[in-house]
Amino acid sequence: MTHGGSEPDVTVLEQLTRRGDAEILVAGGVTEAAGIRRLRDAGVGGVILGQALLSGALDYRDAVRAAAREP
Repeated sequence: MTHGGSEPDVTVLEQLTRRGDAEILVAGGVTEAAGIRRLRDAGVGGVILGQALLSGALDYRDAVRAAAREP
């Protein structure tokens, strides 16, 4: 799923992941570790962070920690 730069709708994504018949990947709209944690907790399988990482809005190590449930 792509969000055209807007923040992903976690409620809709969680409903899709609960169906269990497809892995959901999100492209765009995530610019902070908290957003990754929200998507992770909703069951999203992956997040494409190209622009957020390239612009420096999000640190790679912070992103990995957020995805891995590390403090």
